This record gives sequence, structure tokens and C-alpha cells, in this order.
Amino acid sequence: FGTALNIASRVASYARGGQILCTENVVKQSKENAKINFICLGETRFKNITRSLILYEVLTKGKKQIEIIIDPVCKMQIDKNTPTAQLTFRNKKYYFCSFECVKIFTENPGNFINI
Repeated sequence: FGTALNIASRVASYARGGQILCTENVVKQSKENAKINFICLGETRFKNITRSLILYEVLTKGKKQIEIIIDPVCKMQIDKNTPTAQLTFRNKKYYFCSFECVKIFTENPGNFINI
């Protein structure tokens, strides 16, 4: 709680979709890991944080590029190559994060796409 939670919230809100960010403290406390790269994004100031923070983007090494798509029901980002569920509707394929989202979609697709 307190400052740590406030910083985490600000940093998470600053990230673009699909991007993972962390502070310099996280980088310093991380052990050398051959599977992770940290790319420095520079200093950033946030509301209600007295000092500026140096932010880093977290990237994994050697992992194939993923194609991010949006679940039409809940708007969650998912990897097109590994969705939980997919459905072809009117000759177009839709991808979903869960079978619950598929169920909601099939009950009234017009709520989620133009038909």
C-alpha cells in the first residue's frame, strides 16, 4: 500500500497496450537473467510522485513476435496464435480470451460487431 502501490499504478497506466514497464529499482533487484532485456526509456515524472522515475521496458529474448488481437466481448488483448477460443462468424474469424466470451458473443453478436 502507499507509495509503492501509487508508483505501480502510475507506471502501469503509462504503458501502451501489450507493453511491460518497470522502474529502475526493479532492474537493480533483478538477477542477471539471460531471457530478459531491460530497455531504458528515460526519466519520467508522475502526478503525486515527488521524484522522477527512470522507466524501463521489459522484453524477453528469443521469443517469437506475437500478434496481439482484441477479444470483441471483453476487449482483452490476446495472442492471435494462442487464443483460448475462436469462432468463425459470417466468414470472419474472431478470437476470444475465454469460452464465456464466446457464449456472450453468440447470444447477441450485434452487440460486439456491425452485422
